[in-house]
Amino acid sequence: MRSTFVALALLGAAGTSASEEKVGVVDVDRLLFSTRGLGPLGDELDAFSRLQLKPIQERAFFIEAKRAEYRELLYMVPAPQGRKEQLQKLVDEIETLERQLQEAAAEVERRIAQKEQEISAPIHARMQKAIDEVAAEGGYTYILRRDASLLYIQPDAYLDEAVAKKLGISLTVDWANP
Repeated sequence: MRSTFVALALLGAAGTSASEEKVGVVDVDRLLFSTRGLGPLGDELDAFSRLQLKPIQERAFFIEAKRAEYRELLYMVPAPQGRKEQLQKLVDEIETLERQLQEAAAEVERRIAQKEQEISAPIHARMQKAIDEVAAEGGYTYILRRDASLLYIQPDAYLDEAVAKKLGISLTVDWANP
Protein backbone atom coordinates (compact mmCIF):
# COMPACT_ATOMS: atom_id res chain seq x y z
CA MET A 1 0.00 0.00 0.00
CA ARG A 2 2.87 2.34 0.80
CA SER A 3 4.19 1.88 -2.75
CA THR A 4 0.84 3.05 -4.11
CA PHE A 5 1.04 6.24 -2.10
CA VAL A 6 4.62 6.83 -3.21
CA ALA A 7 3.58 6.39 -6.85
CA LEU A 8 0.66 8.77 -6.43
CA ALA A 9 2.88 11.26 -4.62
CA LEU A 10 5.32 11.15 -7.53
CA LEU A 11 2.53 11.97 -9.91
CA GLY A 12 1.36 14.87 -7.74
CA ALA A 13 4.86 16.17 -7.04
CA ALA A 14 5.50 16.85 -10.71
CA GLY A 15 3.22 19.89 -10.41
CA THR A 16 1.04 18.85 -13.31
CA SER A 17 -2.20 16.95 -13.50
CA ALA A 18 -2.10 13.18 -13.82
CA SER A 19 -3.66 13.45 -17.30
CA GLU A 20 -0.45 15.13 -18.55
CA GLU A 21 1.72 12.36 -17.18
CA LYS A 22 2.41 9.13 -19.01
CA VAL A 23 2.86 6.14 -16.75
CA GLY A 24 3.93 2.65 -17.76
CA VAL A 25 4.23 -0.58 -15.83
CA VAL A 26 6.86 -3.30 -16.14
CA ASP A 27 6.62 -6.71 -14.55
CA VAL A 28 10.29 -7.16 -13.67
CA ASP A 29 9.75 -10.65 -12.25
CA ARG A 30 8.15 -11.80 -15.50
CA LEU A 31 11.07 -10.45 -17.51
CA LEU A 32 13.62 -12.02 -15.18
CA PHE A 33 11.82 -15.35 -15.30
CA SER A 34 11.89 -15.19 -19.08
CA THR A 35 15.68 -14.71 -19.08
CA ARG A 36 16.36 -17.69 -16.77
CA GLY A 37 17.68 -20.76 -18.48
CA LEU A 38 18.41 -18.81 -21.65
CA GLY A 39 22.02 -18.70 -22.63
CA PRO A 40 25.18 -19.36 -20.68
CA LEU A 41 24.26 -17.35 -17.56
CA GLY A 42 21.30 -19.55 -16.64
CA ASP A 43 23.29 -22.66 -17.48
CA GLU A 44 26.17 -21.44 -15.32
CA LEU A 45 23.89 -20.90 -12.31
CA ASP A 46 22.25 -24.31 -12.79
CA ALA A 47 25.64 -26.04 -12.96
CA PHE A 48 26.91 -24.10 -9.94
CA SER A 49 23.80 -24.98 -7.91
CA ARG A 50 24.02 -28.68 -8.76
CA LEU A 51 27.69 -28.74 -7.78
CA GLN A 52 26.98 -26.98 -4.48
CA LEU A 53 23.98 -29.16 -3.60
CA LYS A 54 25.65 -32.52 -4.31
CA PRO A 55 27.50 -32.76 -0.94
CA ILE A 56 24.33 -31.69 0.88
CA GLN A 57 22.37 -34.49 -0.78
CA GLU A 58 25.12 -36.98 0.07
CA ARG A 59 25.03 -35.91 3.72
CA ALA A 60 21.24 -36.23 3.78
CA PHE A 61 21.48 -39.80 2.42
CA PHE A 62 24.11 -40.62 5.06
CA ILE A 63 21.83 -39.30 7.82
CA GLU A 64 18.96 -41.38 6.46
CA ALA A 65 21.21 -44.45 6.58
CA LYS A 66 21.97 -43.66 10.22
CA ARG A 67 18.24 -43.37 10.95
CA ALA A 68 17.68 -46.76 9.31
CA GLU A 69 20.48 -48.17 11.47
CA TYR A 70 18.75 -46.71 14.54
CA ARG A 71 15.36 -48.22 13.57
CA GLU A 72 16.95 -51.60 12.89
CA LEU A 73 18.64 -51.61 16.29
CA LEU A 74 15.48 -50.36 18.02
CA TYR A 75 13.31 -53.19 16.68
CA MET A 76 15.94 -55.93 16.83
CA VAL A 77 14.69 -59.06 18.63
CA PRO A 78 16.20 -60.27 20.81
CA ALA A 79 17.65 -57.01 22.06
CA PRO A 80 21.45 -57.01 21.87
CA GLN A 81 23.53 -56.31 24.95
CA GLY A 82 23.97 -52.54 25.47
CA ARG A 83 21.21 -51.58 23.04
CA LYS A 84 20.13 -48.57 25.09
CA GLU A 85 23.64 -47.10 25.00
CA GLN A 86 24.02 -47.87 21.29
CA LEU A 87 20.68 -46.18 20.57
CA GLN A 88 21.68 -43.08 22.54
CA LYS A 89 25.01 -42.96 20.71
CA LEU A 90 23.16 -43.10 17.37
CA VAL A 91 20.71 -40.40 18.48
CA ASP A 92 23.60 -38.12 19.47
CA GLU A 93 25.39 -38.81 16.19
CA ILE A 94 22.24 -38.17 14.11
CA GLU A 95 21.54 -34.91 15.95
CA THR A 96 25.13 -33.74 15.36
CA LEU A 97 24.94 -34.72 11.68
CA GLU A 98 21.60 -32.92 11.25
CA ARG A 99 22.97 -29.76 12.87
CA GLN A 100 26.02 -29.90 10.58
CA LEU A 101 23.76 -30.48 7.58
CA GLN A 102 21.64 -27.44 8.44
CA GLU A 103 24.76 -25.28 8.78
CA ALA A 104 26.18 -26.58 5.50
CA ALA A 105 22.83 -26.08 3.72
CA ALA A 106 22.63 -22.48 4.95
CA GLU A 107 26.15 -21.84 3.66
CA VAL A 108 25.30 -23.40 0.29
CA GLU A 109 22.14 -21.27 0.05
CA ARG A 110 24.25 -18.19 0.77
CA ARG A 111 26.78 -19.12 -1.93
CA ILE A 112 24.05 -19.84 -4.49
CA ALA A 113 22.32 -16.53 -3.72
CA GLN A 114 25.66 -14.72 -4.05
CA LYS A 115 26.34 -16.43 -7.38
CA GLU A 116 22.82 -15.63 -8.60
CA GLN A 117 23.36 -11.98 -7.67
CA GLU A 118 26.71 -11.99 -9.46
CA ILE A 119 25.20 -13.59 -12.56
CA SER A 120 22.02 -11.49 -12.59
CA ALA A 121 23.77 -8.10 -12.20
CA PRO A 122 24.44 -7.80 -15.95
CA ILE A 123 20.86 -8.91 -16.68
CA HIS A 124 19.50 -6.22 -14.36
CA ALA A 125 21.75 -3.62 -16.00
CA ARG A 126 20.56 -4.66 -19.49
CA MET A 127 16.96 -4.62 -18.30
CA GLN A 128 17.32 -1.13 -16.84
CA LYS A 129 18.87 0.10 -20.09
CA ALA A 130 15.98 -1.42 -22.08
CA ILE A 131 13.43 0.19 -19.72
CA ASP A 132 15.19 3.55 -20.11
CA GLU A 133 15.06 3.22 -23.90
CA VAL A 134 11.36 2.26 -23.90
CA ALA A 135 10.63 5.20 -21.57
CA ALA A 136 12.49 7.65 -23.79
CA GLU A 137 10.95 6.32 -27.04
CA GLY A 138 7.44 6.25 -25.58
CA GLY A 139 7.63 9.58 -23.76
CA TYR A 140 6.91 8.03 -20.35
CA THR A 141 7.20 10.22 -17.27
CA TYR A 142 7.21 7.24 -14.90
CA ILE A 143 7.61 3.52 -15.27
CA LEU A 144 6.56 1.56 -12.22
CA ARG A 145 7.21 -2.01 -11.18
CA ARG A 146 4.11 -4.17 -11.36
CA ASP A 147 4.52 -5.04 -7.68
CA ALA A 148 4.04 -1.39 -6.70
CA SER A 149 0.65 -2.41 -5.24
CA LEU A 150 -1.38 -0.35 -7.64
CA LEU A 151 -5.07 -1.05 -7.41
CA TYR A 152 -5.75 -0.58 -11.10
CA ILE A 153 -3.48 -0.65 -14.11
CA GLN A 154 -4.78 -0.04 -17.59
CA PRO A 155 -3.81 -3.08 -19.71
CA ASP A 156 -2.09 -0.97 -22.37
CA ALA A 157 0.22 0.47 -19.68
CA TYR A 158 2.19 -2.80 -19.57
CA LEU A 159 5.53 -2.44 -21.30
CA ASP A 160 6.82 -6.00 -20.80
CA GLU A 161 6.67 -6.84 -24.51
CA ALA A 162 8.55 -3.67 -25.51
CA VAL A 163 11.23 -4.23 -22.87
CA ALA A 164 11.55 -7.91 -23.79
CA LYS A 165 12.01 -6.91 -27.44
CA LYS A 166 14.81 -4.50 -26.42
CA LEU A 167 16.41 -7.32 -24.44
CA GLY A 168 16.15 -9.66 -27.41
CA ILE A 169 14.11 -12.24 -25.49
CA SER A 170 10.64 -13.64 -25.82
CA LEU A 171 8.48 -13.80 -22.74
CA THR A 172 8.31 -17.43 -21.66
CA VAL A 173 5.49 -16.76 -19.22
CA ASP A 174 2.14 -16.00 -20.79
CA TRP A 175 0.11 -14.69 -17.89
CA ALA A 176 -3.52 -14.13 -18.77
CA ASN A 177 -3.67 -11.10 -16.45
CA PRO A 178 -0.18 -9.66 -16.28
